[in-house]
Amino acid sequence: MATIHIPIAAFALVTLPPADDAAIVAAIGEALDASDECDECGRAIPPDAPNLANKHHDSGCSLYVAPCDACQDAGLVSDPENGSGGIACPTCSPRAPFQVGDDDTPPETLPPSELDVAEDAPEDARHEGEPPSPFRRGWAERGLASTYLGDIPLASAIAAHAGTSMVPERRGDQEVESYAATLANDWLSLVKYATTDEKRDILTAEFNKYRSAYRSRYLSMLAAKSRCMSTMITGASNFPTARNRKRSDAADNRTTDAVDYREHALAKIRKALRPELAPIMAGDADALARLDKKLARARKFQTDAKAINATIRKHAKAGRAAQVEALRAMRYDSESIEKLLTPDFLGRVGLPDYALKNNGAEIRRLEARRAEIAAAKEEPTATFQGANARLEDCPADNRVRLFYPGKPDSKTRDRLKRGGFRWTPSLECWQAYRNPASLELARVEAGPGEVES
Repeated sequence: MATIHIPIAAFALVTLPPADDAAIVAAIGEALDASDECDECGRAIPPDAPNLANKHHDSGCSLYVAPCDACQDAGLVSDPENGSGGIACPTCSPRAPFQVGDDDTPPETLPPSELDVAEDAPEDARHEGEPPSPFRRGWAERGLASTYLGDIPLASAIAAHAGTSMVPERRGDQEVESYAATLANDWLSLVKYATTDEKRDILTAEFNKYRSAYRSRYLSMLAAKSRCMSTMITGASNFPTARNRKRSDAADNRTTDAVDYREHALAKIRKALRPELAPIMAGDADALARLDKKLARARKFQTDAKAINATIRKHAKAGRAAQVEALRAMRYDSESIEKLLTPDFLGRVGLPDYALKNNGAEIRRLEARRAEIAAAKEEPTATFQGANARLEDCPADNRVRLFYPGKPDSKTRDRLKRGGFRWTPSLECWQAYRNPASLELARVEAGPGEVES
């Protein structure tokens, strides 16, 4: 009996009837007729992707396109000769990948950089040599997201699903789209905090760093996925289960690394754009100035709250209309007035008594802390030379420092770390926040000696 070669891709098109063998043979024949097939190597070529070189051809086929040396060196090409099922290099089908400049400076992000082609150009002009894809339609109208389309080579995105998907080209498009949409959403979530020119400059610099680092991790994730396989694609015979499990675990780790980096990087950028939300540390140079601003806001709230409640009580007998007019005279809008005059679950109107009491306690706490920090700023630094290390007590910086003549042994380092001390390369010392516990540990570790100043 002659052996009939049936492309694997054809089975995706077959719906087998529950009837006789003749119907099954006919269905398979129709599927073979519907799918294109390479005359030389016999591999199926989907009709929507005729120009994906190497994807559906053996290396001995005349349609096979050898990757260029540059793409091989950059790791952008996976060769089907080695069983990886890759596609042609970016010189043959995919667009050029995102490139960092010679000085490692990422491309500008604010304002959005120019697209590779004009917005009104035909869709396929942006991805010359790539198959048409419905997933790319409309990107020119989506504005910001199209700025990031060139970061991920389509070759890498498709290769990531070549061993696990029946439609790797579609999944590759989805990967590129997902990456671009993620960066666009991240930018939009941060740009609302860039309210000054200085903050906009910070956002531009920090976002470009984040974009470059996230892209690198995303490409690593795609490379790890490209080594994973599924029995639905390769078949179950002689499937390397243990090796594939290791590769799947590696891909999961790369994915987790990219997700975690994104969360931490965005949090860092938000922190840089909103320094007013950072906690006020006693050792900060602007600690007193920030405390003064916080005190001023608390005192203003206390004054305004008392005036509002007094106005509401004063016009209570005249009725709600009089209260509304009086509050309007104080320049409150209709929404705020409605909230103030709506009784709560205990029938109270205006600002509740507990709000004023809590705010009064907060004012007293801030005043006490300001006095404490102001006094600490005036205290001089005390130095103690011990047998083991030099101890510096710096109230103005809210720090305790230990200067060793060399690297302390591992047991000493462990004790210091447990006590809150950390190595500070810029000062070449072990440093901790100033408190009774850290001062006591520093005296013990410094050893016997005498006060220098």
